[in-house]
Amino acid sequence: MKVFFYLHQKAKLLDTKSSLDGYTQISMETPPDVLEYSFYSQSLVDQYWADLRHIALNSNLGAKSKQERERERAREREREREREMERNRYM
Repeated sequence: MKVFFYLHQKAKLLDTKSSLDGYTQISMETPPDVLEYSFYSQSLVDQYWADLRHIALNSNLGAKSKQERERERAREREREREREMERNRYM
């Protein structure tokens, strides 16, 4: 089986490692660095993927804010109280 796909010759990445916590929005005091790539060799493609992985693993994007985590914990405590009340109800 053959698989064909198109790959652009150029790409850009935004270096968001210094972004504040955020789920879908970048919050930075200074604009993110823009990394530009021209894929003229396999080593340049490999470097792009290595940089993408490094940024993704070291960025605060996708992280929930402290306020969101606190709301989630409060909801979990409330659910636990409700389960406990339900268990006590049948004793």
